[in-house]
Amino acid sequence: CRNAGKLPNSAVSLFIQKGDTSTIWFLADVTNSGNVDTVKYWLANTAMPGSPNPRVRLLYRQINHNKPMGSNLGVTEFRIQYFDAFGDEIQTPFGAPNQAQYIVLTVRMEPVAAYNSDYSSNFMMWRQTRLVSRNLSR
Repeated sequence: CRNAGKLPNSAVSLFIQKGDTSTIWFLADVTNSGNVDTVKYWLANTAMPGSPNPRVRLLYRQINHNKPMGSNLGVTEFRIQYFDAFGDEIQTPFGAPNQAQYIVLTVRMEPVAAYNSDYSSNFMMWRQTRLVSRNLSR
């Protein structure tokens, strides 16, 4: 969102809509139109067809009700943990907006095609902790 101040208060206070361990729905203005969009990210349940690495799966993004778009980035893990304002982990799946105050997102990427058939030693792990939503009131 180019200007978060232009989003309606309802979007700001209900930023994370629902989620589970590998899927998240949230509100944002990804088109920079001033309108609130619903964005969903998730990792495919099955291996990517034709990929030499059997652990690689498509990472999908869907905006509103448009067709989901998948990308082959070599993602093998896309895990999300949700926490309330007290730091207690929220059991998933949850479907009530305003429950999650922050998240821990873990992404693991491996080569789509390995050198000498070795995938296990060539990987990148990224973890972002506590992506705080603006409705956090501590």
